[in-house]
Amino acid sequence: MEQEIVIKPYEPIDDEAMKNMCIRNMFHTQRLTRGALIQWTIGAYGLSKIILRLSIVHIALSVFFQLFGLDLLKAALASFASIILILAILYGIVLPNNMKKIGKYYTDIEVAQDFVNIKEKFMGEKKCFWIATQKVSTPTPKERIVGCVLAEPYNWEKDEMKLASRRKEMGEVAELRRMSVAQDLRGKGIGMRLGLELKRFCKEKGYNYVVLGTLANNYSAITLYKKIGFELTRYSYFFLGRMMPFCGAQMVLKL
Repeated sequence: MEQEIVIKPYEPIDDEAMKNMCIRNMFHTQRLTRGALIQWTIGAYGLSKIILRLSIVHIALSVFFQLFGLDLLKAALASFASIILILAILYGIVLPNNMKKIGKYYTDIEVAQDFVNIKEKFMGEKKCFWIATQKVSTPTPKERIVGCVLAEPYNWEKDEMKLASRRKEMGEVAELRRMSVAQDLRGKGIGMRLGLELKRFCKEKGYNYVVLGTLANNYSAITLYKKIGFELTRYSYFFLGRMMPFCGAQMVLKL
């Protein structure tokens, strides 16, 4: 028989397990597939600029192969094949490996820090960290953390979502972070319950808006946030490692 899921403010039950759940879910729900990398590259640079740059490379390689005795047609074909090979290596090996390294660095440094001194950092008058727990009886009775979410004041100094121009209009803004649900319990309404509890808290504390950011290919999370009441307001691109574009989805909930 499945045990009841309880949503409550943070208690120090098993911070390490909760951190590991969040990290696993980040790599599971926001997979950096080859298709996503190609789509984000086109979105970040623009299709016309990419075609122009590839055309210049194609012409340069054709001239290079002609210098080695190939006729115009064979040189053009060799150039085309070389570009296809380079792109296959770039998007099949180089960029995915670099993305994994960046992802591991981010989770080891940025994400892990959020799970150190949770009570001191995230429990207060205008901020709260919630956990979803389930009682388990094996091997010994205990509570298992199966979900979490965090609400805190939006950081206007960093302003990662570029909202500064709307600061007066928006008033008090909270940010939703670290929403995560155990993989084996998805589809059971835990994320919705966590989101609605956060929404209730933010209304009670006088916030006017709640904002969040996630990767654009995190479709399951975006669907959940829309059900809670968030609207997808914009997509934005940012770069890591100079040539590696990421596409972020920004969502806003008006209270």
